[in-house]
Amino acid sequence: MTLQVKLGSITLTGSEGATEAITGLGFAPTAILFFSDFVGDGADGSHLYDMIGFATASGSAAHFVESAHNVATTAVFCGFHNVSCIYKAPDNSGGTEIRATLVSLDADGFTLNWNLTVAGRVIRYIALGGDVASAAAGTFNSNAATGNQAISGVGFLPKLVIFLTSRSNTTANGVTTAGDHGMCLGAAKSSLERWAVAGGYDDNAAAANVAQITANNRCFVNLAPTVWVDADFVSMDADGFTVNITTAGGQVGVSYLALGGADLQVALGTDSQKTATGTKAKTGVGFRPEALPILRGSGATSLNTVTDHVALFTGGAPSVADQTVCAIGETDAADPTIAKRRAEAGAAALYISGSTPTVNARAAVSSLDADGFTLNWTVADATARLFGYIALRGAAPSGNATPALQAYYRRRRTA
Repeated sequence: MTLQVKLGSITLTGSEGATEAITGLGFAPTAILFFSDFVGDGADGSHLYDMIGFATASGSAAHFVESAHNVATTAVFCGFHNVSCIYKAPDNSGGTEIRATLVSLDADGFTLNWNLTVAGRVIRYIALGGDVASAAAGTFNSNAATGNQAISGVGFLPKLVIFLTSRSNTTANGVTTAGDHGMCLGAAKSSLERWAVAGGYDDNAAAANVAQITANNRCFVNLAPTVWVDADFVSMDADGFTVNITTAGGQVGVSYLALGGADLQVALGTDSQKTATGTKAKTGVGFRPEALPILRGSGATSLNTVTDHVALFTGGAPSVADQTVCAIGETDAADPTIAKRRAEAGAAALYISGSTPTVNARAAVSSLDADGFTLNWTVADATARLFGYIALRGAAPSGNATPALQAYYRRRRTA
């Protein structure tokens, strides 16, 4: 078997209550990751939207945060759903505007049911299969006190766990319309390989009060907009995983996507934007990636440090020829607020700011290398912003592979 990864997008038709079959993947997926800022490729939009979700045969989850543009008093909304894989509130108000649930994972794609929808909105997805042989999604409430917290019931020993949190306490399937809010995407392979990228937003404030962080010593961080709850990663377990709650300002709902497979190879880490245009290679991955399904960045320039402003992106590069990215930006202390978004095809990293918005940096994956990957920064300023990445590879080649190369891959699979 081989690693199977496919990038695609869905433009909503507005047909509520309808099922929609997404076909043409070329394989039967085991997991789907969804992300969106709800604009089309090459388009900008007012208001900040950050939505990420995932779906597996065993469960689904979706989290989002929204922050209104050009308002004198900040208006921030967030929520999560532990049944749906896509979830969004209406512009600048509470309630639910878009929601979809997984009906089935199919031989050549997947089927969604659009419980609520709005025509013209665009959702990106990355489908995983093949050597991603095992996948499970679930949600748990973080412990109210610091210390280890074991999550079981996954059904297998994971090789990768992806985390989502939003500052909506532990109330699933609803939108929080008051208080401070945040949104985090994190990932973990081991107690030494993990990262978390998050933004935090202050609701009902006289001026924007926003913050961001890129951490390589945490697997999730919930900002409000200071650190409210965060956790480090402890271990992969036979039926799940263990995290260590290091800050417990309260409890939050945490969703996870666990992935496994005998031949699946995983590496993750952090890197920084090149401060001039041109290529920058990332090495030390340990193998030649077949795909970079997730890149997640913030405008922070110092690891593990909360900084002002928000400049986040979520991107994916299943291959050099197939990449997409969604970016959001909000200016701290602005009154009225400045909160914008942009999406682009053909790029995997994108930093924006201002009301236009201005593209401060843009990069595409230009090659997948023997020990890492290379990004080509076609737009770059002098700020070394930080991002996290996930690299995947499937089974070792056989047939024409040399005995030494086959032995190398056998060692990788058992490491």
